[in-house]
Amino acid sequence: MPLLIILMGLLTSHNASALSKNIMISAKLFINGKLISSPKIITIAGETAEISQISEEHQSIYRMKVLATNASDEKIKDGILMKFDIEANDGTSIIKSTPQVLTKIGSEATITVNGDQANQKELMLKVIATRQ
Repeated sequence: MPLLIILMGLLTSHNASALSKNIMISAKLFINGKLISSPKIITIAGETAEISQISEEHQSIYRMKVLATNASDEKIKDGILMKFDIEANDGTSIIKSTPQVLTKIGSEATITVNGDQANQKELMLKVIATRQ
């Protein structure tokens, strides 16, 4: 009986690992049309990944968290849903946003966030997700 439990545990862990594929996200972050950062993130589907960029000379901080999962809808049968938590602080203003996008594998998606009246900056994020 103990052997059967061990085998079932191995089969279960193998199936779980088959479902959790690596996802690579290539991103480009723009503020007011200027390219600020071009990170590449490899994460496991369903797990949050985070990347930060700090520039001491300009006192700027750019932080991005992303939760990528396999998803589909009536238009996209085999896609990736990306939920972002973005903070861009360029030393004069802060933009925070939590956008999400469902995209086809290998297709570029663009997310644009406009600041409020006090902060009239535009944040644009271009992303391409692929399975690894």
